[in-house]
Amino acid sequence: MSQPTILLVEGDPGVRKSFRATLARAGYDIIEAIDGRTAFDIIAEERIDLVVQDLRLPDMRGIDLAEHIRELHGFEELPVIAICSVSSTLQRAHVLDTIFNEFLLKPIEAQKLLEVVRRYLPLGDDPRELPGRHRLVLVADGDVLQRRGTAIRFRRQGFRVREAADGEEALEKAMTEPPSALVADSQLPRLDGFRLCQTIRETPALARVPVVLVGAGPVGTSDRRMAMTIGASAFVQRSSTSQQAISAVLSLLDGKPSGGLDEKLKSLAAPRVDVLSSDGSVIDVGSSDYRTRLIRQLERQAQITTELTRITNLQSAQLSVLAGVSETLTRTLDLEATLAEALARCMDVSVFSVGAAFLVEGEDLRLAASHGFPDNLKPKLTSFFGYEELLRRALEEQEIMTVPSERPNLKGADRLLVETGTRGMQLVPLCVGEARLGVLVLASLQKDMRRRGFAFARTIQGQLSQAIQLGHTLDRLALSEQRFRRAAEAVPEGLIISDRGGQLTFLNAAARALFGVPGDAVVTLQDLLPGIDVGKPTWEGVACGLGGNAPTVRVSTSLTVTGHEIERTHLVQDVTDARAEEAALRDLAEHDALTGLLNRRSFVDRLGTELGNSSHGAVLFIDLDGFKAINDTHGHGAGDLVLERLSDALKTRLRRTDVVARIGGDEFAIMQPGSGDREALALGNLVLRTIRGLMTHIDGHPVSLGGSIGAVLFPRDGDAATQLIERADAAMYDAKRTGGDQVVIWAPADDPD
Repeated sequence: MSQPTILLVEGDPGVRKSFRATLARAGYDIIEAIDGRTAFDIIAEERIDLVVQDLRLPDMRGIDLAEHIRELHGFEELPVIAICSVSSTLQRAHVLDTIFNEFLLKPIEAQKLLEVVRRYLPLGDDPRELPGRHRLVLVADGDVLQRRGTAIRFRRQGFRVREAADGEEALEKAMTEPPSALVADSQLPRLDGFRLCQTIRETPALARVPVVLVGAGPVGTSDRRMAMTIGASAFVQRSSTSQQAISAVLSLLDGKPSGGLDEKLKSLAAPRVDVLSSDGSVIDVGSSDYRTRLIRQLERQAQITTELTRITNLQSAQLSVLAGVSETLTRTLDLEATLAEALARCMDVSVFSVGAAFLVEGEDLRLAASHGFPDNLKPKLTSFFGYEELLRRALEEQEIMTVPSERPNLKGADRLLVETGTRGMQLVPLCVGEARLGVLVLASLQKDMRRRGFAFARTIQGQLSQAIQLGHTLDRLALSEQRFRRAAEAVPEGLIISDRGGQLTFLNAAARALFGVPGDAVVTLQDLLPGIDVGKPTWEGVACGLGGNAPTVRVSTSLTVTGHEIERTHLVQDVTDARAEEAALRDLAEHDALTGLLNRRSFVDRLGTELGNSSHGAVLFIDLDGFKAINDTHGHGAGDLVLERLSDALKTRLRRTDVVARIGGDEFAIMQPGSGDREALALGNLVLRTIRGLMTHIDGHPVSLGGSIGAVLFPRDGDAATQLIERADAAMYDAKRTGGDQVVIWAPADDPD
């Protein structure tokens, strides 16, 4: 049998890792999703047996995801467990009935989650080997918590379970898929359990389905008689374990009915069942006798409901206390004030009247807060009336200690009650994992406070422990923030922190100076760095400072994800001068220093690129005739002047697409894309005319200047840049040998090879 598959939808990677490890270790197959969209795609493709999801997802509300799941065909009964904060639960409890099977409150331990998951997905045994043997039970109850609890307990027995919130829904689901048994509350909305049972018996397709009615209070003989006469197979009392209902269903389905039930079962197929009064007369289900019995059931239900309401109100008040602890702490950032307020509020919603909180400081326990102790006892409270060893023992054992106690090592602690003027006390260790944080002391003026006091102490223990640890963390964070700000302000580069939406949450002094941002300005990352790609670790571009400056900057970005929050840290370097220097060096490396034309290496590179583009054209190699005489007669300064003027002339006379370079001393090269023989000759003659008309006198002396030009065509005459230049050079020498001042097109016979 394959293991059940759980879809875990949680945006916090730490929480997801903890839950995954625990559930996988228990034997479940785990599929993870970091957001709602991913989860929905997975459910559409994978077999999922249960969903555990956070209510706060990065891309959508958890409620919306659960509603999408419910709308998928075949997933209406898929168990969905929601994880949320206390405040979220109180605000959204109304969605529990229609969307989620269960709520779990944060913070929740992974082991607690495992216990809840096992209610829906038991491991180890094949459900068909359990008592329920995978048979279908329809559970109908208007109270969602009662219904879900009963359904969970039937699933543990190996049953398949469908749920209905009222009698009409139960009848509709039974008609759609007849169950092996129906378990129905006698006080169902719309169609109560008795009328539902009668309708089931009158429906041929369902007439033999065993019906177990559940009453709110003690079920008497007359109640059972009325249930049996109307066609019920059994009438049991509601309990926290649903054991009576489970036992009744198993007895009925396994053929072991008791108490004359066989005869009742034989009559289940009757088209109509009459209800009999105590004198044997037939009672109509709308009669006063029937209504009287229902009213009695309702009265018992009302008594139970009243008590449950009282307990619920008390628990809601206690939850509000717990929810306010962390909120107060984060608002005030004062741990001792938070503890004092928490103690005061605890006294209002519990059996306790006085309390104190001791926190661990090194090897000592320090009184951090107290409430309700008279002024004359406060000096002794600092040392806990000389019973500090009790506090240490509770902290060491990590167990709630009750005074008075029958434990031998706590016999002498009774004197502590005399010292404090109280009649009962709970010493509550405050721990998170292996971290021992302190001890909460709760004392009462009531003698019999053990049960309710212990339950409240256990309830508040975890929340206060988490709050204290949060307080310590906030202290460390405040200290870390101070250190960070000092370090950040000392950094010579600009340091910027932005949130998920691109709003800037921090700029150091260097960043403000670089961008010209005043202290009160509200700007976004795109305002200062338009076009930045935050998905890349490094980005370079032109910044847009508020002061009108536009420096070139290099930005290194790192990402931090905490829960659902995303924060980016950007280290900004002003590289304006560096890039200008690099451009100047690159220009020097690519161009001739005297003429500004491309040098030989750059020309070869450009020609190679053109060849790689599979284009065609011409390459001309130019050598000046008479240039050596100018250098020898008039000096190198005059020669440099000739080269500069020729370069300027070529730049103005050539096409924009032509590439001209100085190859050597008095040697030049031109690449003209798209040229053939005719165009190459025309270009060469243009260059010769330009050279002849360049200058006729230097310092009043006549000079004569000409040129010899060799030309090649590509790719006809070669497919490599160096090869083309060599052949153009060879053609140039042919022009020079035959008198110069002419253009010669290279021919294969000219190749020295």
